[in-house]
Amino acid sequence: MTNAKEDRSLDFFVAPLWRRAFAYVIDLIFIMAVVFLPMKNLYGGAYSGDFESIYGFFSQAGDFSFGFFMYSLIVAVLTILYWALLEYYIGQSVGKIAMGIRVVNLEKIKLKFMQCFTRNISKASTFVLLLDVLYGVVKKDQRRYFEVISNTRVVNANASY
Repeated sequence: MTNAKEDRSLDFFVAPLWRRAFAYVIDLIFIMAVVFLPMKNLYGGAYSGDFESIYGFFSQAGDFSFGFFMYSLIVAVLTILYWALLEYYIGQSVGKIAMGIRVVNLEKIKLKFMQCFTRNISKASTFVLLLDVLYGVVKKDQRRYFEVISNTRVVNANASY
C-alpha cells in the first residue's frame, strides 16, 4: 500500500473525470464493434435488435433465460478482458490512448494482471459501475472503489510517474 504522502504527490497528474468519461465512451464504441457486432451474426443473422428478434435469438435452444445468461456472461468476460489485457500490456485501452491517460500501479512497479482484472470487474454491469463511480465522487478523490482495492490510479499519459 502507499502512504498519504505518495498519494498527494500523484494528485497533480490525476486524469480529469471528463477525460475518463470520454475514454470510457470511446472504449464502449470499440467494444461494440469488436464484441457485439460479430456475435450479432453468430446464428445466421437471426438477431436484428428489436425485442421479437432478441427473444427469438435467445429462445432458439428452448430456454430463454439460459441463453440470455450465457450470452451476457460471454459479453461480460470479453468486456473485462478487453480492459484488463490492454491495461496490463500497455497501461491503456483504446479510449485511454485517445484521451491521453493511462493506468498506473501505486506501488510504482509494473501493473499486475490481477490488478487490471480487479479494477475492471465493475465494467461488466452498468449498475455496479454506477456504484463504483459514485464511490469516487463521494470520496472526492476520483478513484473508483475497484481502483482503491486494486491499488491503481488513472493519470495523464505524459505524467512522469
